[in-house]
Amino acid sequence: MPSGPSLRCGPCFAWGAARPAPRRPDHAKAAIGADLDQPRKDFIMSTIGNFTASGNGYTGTVRTLTLNVKVKIAASDKTSENAPDFRVIAGNGLEIGAAWKKVSKADRPYLSVTLDDPSFPATIYARLVEGEDGAHNLIWSRSKGD
Repeated sequence: MPSGPSLRCGPCFAWGAARPAPRRPDHAKAAIGADLDQPRKDFIMSTIGNFTASGNGYTGTVRTLTLNVKVKIAASDKTSENAPDFRVIAGNGLEIGAAWKKVSKADRPYLSVTLDDPSFPATIYARLVEGEDGAHNLIWSRSKGD
């Protein structure tokens, strides 16, 4: 067996030795206009559904990579203070979720929507918000624990 030098990319470090943190060059930061060493305070939200107001509810479609379902969000009789304001019903008539009326910090009304079904990999928590054009969008963002 040949005993030549081992092939390595970069400097050698002893086990347990501290490695310097990689840093983006200042010219790269300036080129994109941001200090990338600072943690992001925003997060990305995805539109997973489009709805229109109809009567005392909403109709539309929920679309993800694994889901494409026509949905009706129908007003529900509240049996208690914490009961949902709406029931979410799939096109086949099965209830797949619920929604509660909320108001944002900016004083805009929205629906806090929970969708769940045994076929889903996890419960979906989203918000139904009205867009500028009067259409309603179901917005999802990954929770910090995911």
